[in-house]
Amino acid sequence: MVKLTKRTQALLGLGAFGGGLAYYYCYLNNQCPRNSKSYRLKNDVSVTPTNKSCSCSSKLVKKERLHQIDEADEAEFREYPKPSHNVFLIRHGEYDENGQLTEFGQYQAKLTAARLNAMHMRWQELVSSTKLRAQETASIIADEQAQQLAVISSELLDETNLDKSANKEKVEEAYKLYFHPPMADQKDNTYTILVGHGNVFRYFICRALGCPVENYLRITLHHGSITWITIKPNGYEKVWSVGEISHMPRKNMSYSNIFKAPIS
Repeated sequence: MVKLTKRTQALLGLGAFGGGLAYYYCYLNNQCPRNSKSYRLKNDVSVTPTNKSCSCSSKLVKKERLHQIDEADEAEFREYPKPSHNVFLIRHGEYDENGQLTEFGQYQAKLTAARLNAMHMRWQELVSSTKLRAQETASIIADEQAQQLAVISSELLDETNLDKSANKEKVEEAYKLYFHPPMADQKDNTYTILVGHGNVFRYFICRALGCPVENYLRITLHHGSITWITIKPNGYEKVWSVGEISHMPRKNMSYSNIFKAPIS
């Protein structure tokens, strides 16, 4: 075994240290992998690393992608002129054979009322179908709002069978009445709450989306659900949500009544 002098040991130590520094320097100036393997990030952005650039950092890619999404949303928002007319469609709560809200339905209406109040909108009007279940739901909504709201009744919002052409004409009349562009001299956004029924509201949604109204049965609206539609000055309609029930716990959700209700 060769015995190294202290001087030789020191030189070898310095050489190893220098090699480590050289490797670290090369690493700093060439961080990307040397292969052409493709990486798939969580946000589904595909990146192929190269030796020329260090842009394969997932954090940088994610940040850039989120920034692009934010810019797109802002551009879309700026594209739509103000003011706008906003219509909120609220389906009544669960009801019994007498047409009255059940205790379950009353609680659903209170949850929906709290959700509307939390949106901090300045409501211009609250219009309800003349049916008792809708009237009771509208009354609960009015009581829970921070501002004073009177319930306006309209037979145009009453539940109906859309298989009959005469009934369709009535619902179309209601659509033209409530889904109008902002007034010419209007400066601020307006907000209207309509409380009513599944068939009528599904017809409204089809019209707002520009799809055949014959497809209305493909849409599901739970009791106490919220649908938000905006109408711009140029008449363009934007559907923000359909049948939203995120404010309602799963155990409080329902779609059909506890009995088969007749539809006139």
